[in-house]
Order: sequence, then C-alpha cells, then structure tokens
Amino acid sequence: SAADFSLEGSLAARGALPGLDPQAGGPTSSSGGDSPRSSCSIPSVPMSELVEDQDYEPAPELAQSADTADDLWQAKARAAKVSASMLSLDEFVERVRALRNLPHRTFVVLNLFAGPRRQGDIEEWCTKLCDEAGLPLLFCSVDLLVDSRWDLAAPETLSALMSLAEEGLIDVVLGGPPCSTWSKLRFLPGGPPLRLRGRYVWGLPHLTPSQRARVREGNVLMVNFLALAEAVSSRGGGHLLEHPADPGADPYPSIWSTEELCSLEERTASLRLLIHQCMLGGRARKGTFLSGTLDG
Repeated sequence: SAADFSLEGSLAARGALPGLDPQAGGPTSSSGGDSPRSSCSIPSVPMSELVEDQDYEPAPELAQSADTADDLWQAKARAAKVSASMLSLDEFVERVRALRNLPHRTFVVLNLFAGPRRQGDIEEWCTKLCDEAGLPLLFCSVDLLVDSRWDLAAPETLSALMSLAEEGLIDVVLGGPPCSTWSKLRFLPGGPPLRLRGRYVWGLPHLTPSQRARVREGNVLMVNFLALAEAVSSRGGGHLLEHPADPGADPYPSIWSTEELCSLEERTASLRLLIHQCMLGGRARKGTFLSGTLDG
C-alpha cells in the first residue's frame, strides 16, 4: 500500500515534510559539503545556462509580499475547475481495471501535472505513434488546476493509483511536479526563498503559515509522485520525471541533489538526461533534467 512505501515513510520519519515541523531542518542532502552519491555524479549546469521556470513569474508577484503571493496561489488552486474532456479518478480506475478483461493488451499511460491539453503535447504524439503502430493505448493527462478531482496530495488519490501500480495495471507514469518553491528566482529581491540547498532543502524553518503550507504541499506532491514512479517501474513499467536542472551551487535548492531522489534512481536504474527546451521548440533555453526508466 501507499503507506508502506519506503520513500514516503522515511521522509515522514525524518521530518522531511516541512510544515509538520520545519524546525527539525529536514534531511541532510547529498550536496554542498556532503559526500555525493555515485548515482548523482552528473556535471552541474552553469548558472549562465539556466533559464528559470516559466510557470513562476517574477513580476508582479515578486514585488508583492510573501503572504500576498501565497494567497494568490491558494486562490488559484481553489478556483480549479473540472474538465469534461478528462476522466475522473474513479472513472480512470474503473476503465483501467476493465481493460484487463479484454482479449488484447492496452497500454496505460498516466501523465500527471499535465496542465491543460494543447496542440503538440505529449499525449498527442503518443497517440499518433501508437495509432501508426496499431497499438491500443489509454493515455490519461490530468492536472489539479484543470480537474480538482485529481489531487495527488490527497491520501485517497495516492492509494487508488498505488493499488493500480502494485497490480501492474499502469505501464508508464509521467510527470513534472510543481517547481515554484524550488525556484532560484526566489533569491531575487521580494522572493522570498522557501528552501536552501543542503539541510533545509525540504523547507526553511520559521516560514509563515501560508509559506509552510505551500512548501509542504510541494513536498507531498513530489514524494507521492516518486512513490508512484517507483511502484510502476519496479513492476516492469516505466516512469519519467521532469524538473528544472540542478544549478549545482549554494544556496540554490534542487530535488536532484536530494538523497531521496538519488536513491530512487539507484533502485530503479534510472537514467538522467539534460535538455535545453529551446532545442525542442521552447521559447527559452531553460535547462531541464529528465530522469526515468524509459529508453529512447
């Protein structure tokens, strides 16, 4: 079950979900003065090569107080609407379970944190390629801000998806968990930083209640995604994680420098790749790491 998953359990036991007890300082990251893990021996990306997260806008939000910015973020989350074009969580679970009774194999791909559907997105390309190859495909793209029924931070959501994964009913899970609380733009005037590389990578102490809630939600979404990714890959499926590239320098935090992610990469024999989004049609260079168990 989801509650038994070692990654989430170890984080909770070590106080690594700030907002619960940020005074504890969270886990020590394998960065800075710590000894790096062998699976993390990937060259750091020069700061000059990184273009920050396009989903975190420094103006005018950076000019506002932290509480105001967090209030805006919370209001946006509350305003999430249900999209009729997507399956609900219950509908997805029912559809996936029904597929195993069919005489032919259907590949099931779950794309979390997908944002709204758009032309040329990964679902469109996967559908096109599977159609050309004659492969049955069930591709489900979901996002909390599009459909409030898909909240990966909710225990019941994670439990339902982990059950499917443990039964081998999800072939691939994809996702880029929210990165705004990790952004180095938060070190600009008006930020403010919510994490630091190393000891406080999972959240600074003495955050305001709204900041603590935002960091905690970011941590829970990241940890739950990693739990689901490992569950899928350990049962013969595949996963792919996308997140901004590691700046590779203090004081900037990065999920890629954490022991939790590096250990998962070791256990699943994941590969990590650096891309610049401008080479793939993006509007900015934006260094990005992809990590997972998918070939090609």
